[in-house]
Amino acid sequence: MTLRQMRDQNLVDDQYLTSRDFLFSYDISCAYLVNIVDRFKARFSDLVSVVERICFLIPLVHVHNHKENCTYRYSSAYIEGAGHFHGETVEHPWAELNQLAPQTRQMSAGHRHDTIIDHHGDWNFKKVVNMRKS
Repeated sequence: MTLRQMRDQNLVDDQYLTSRDFLFSYDISCAYLVNIVDRFKARFSDLVSVVERICFLIPLVHVHNHKENCTYRYSSAYIEGAGHFHGETVEHPWAELNQLAPQTRQMSAGHRHDTIIDHHGDWNFKKVVNMRKS
């Protein structure tokens, strides 16, 4: 569902969107943001003001493989208000979940989908349970 569709169905509050600054962490943010405003002007002109408020970051594991300038411009360690996060949390489950490929290869699409959702749910449950330790 696009942001425009979410707005049309009143699932996203315009006041919320315009009252926040956003952090966007992506492996190649330095290249992605070059023409982003022009692209949004051409296709999603109503969202340009929101896009202009996005602060682009590169996850700490990836930023070291970029130009030195990228470290100072896109690392969360140097962005005011970003805090210090590595930006790779979303990739943690993949080492574990990659083991599903041989097991789900022969399944029907629905069964495969349900199995992957179950494993993600299990991963999230374990993560929440272990939060109390930190």
